Amino acid sequence: MDAHRAGVPRRLLLPACVRDPLAWLPACQRYFQDHQGSDTTVCRHFQRWWSLADFCRRRHYRWANPVDRWNEMNRHWLDVLKANPRIGVVVRSEDLMSPEGQTAEARRIQDAFSLNPTREFQPIVHRVDNLCQVRRERMDFGYYSHRAYLDDYSPALLTWVVDRLDRSLMAELGYQQELEVRKETETLV
Repeated sequence: MDAHRAGVPRRLLLPACVRDPLAWLPACQRYFQDHQGSDTTVCRHFQRWWSLADFCRRRHYRWANPVDRWNEMNRHWLDVLKANPRIGVVVRSEDLMSPEGQTAEARRIQDAFSLNPTREFQPIVHRVDNLCQVRRERMDFGYYSHRAYLDDYSPALLTWVVDRLDRSLMAELGYQQELEVRKETETLV
């Protein structure tokens, strides 16, 4: 008999997946460009012709821009997990960029939730969209692990984004590169 039906409440388990905002912004813009019209979760304010700078600086759902959304949403989930440390674990997208990293993170999640694996873990190599559908194209792990997404930014845009990021949130999530990015930007100017 299901424990829930027997009057035993189910335990909420929450893996909160976060992503470096400098990687997330161009990926979100590309996703919106590719799926506007076919995915109803795409922001209704979005325009396909927007450059990355346009995307970063314009209204995004109820936020003034997507950087504000990243700050608020990630702060929210981090605060939820701080208030309820037994219900969840933070998983950084960057830690999933190799089969070895995926295996290590799967084990960490299993340990955090006291789960017993029911079968051998199979690393994911294909993209998964917002609708949780596996796409046929393979994930380009090198793009993220080598931070090639930084090439999508002009020095001015990079400075604009970094200036708006919640620095304490970035540090809590282990995204310490903001100072490094600032130095890269200053050397490019």
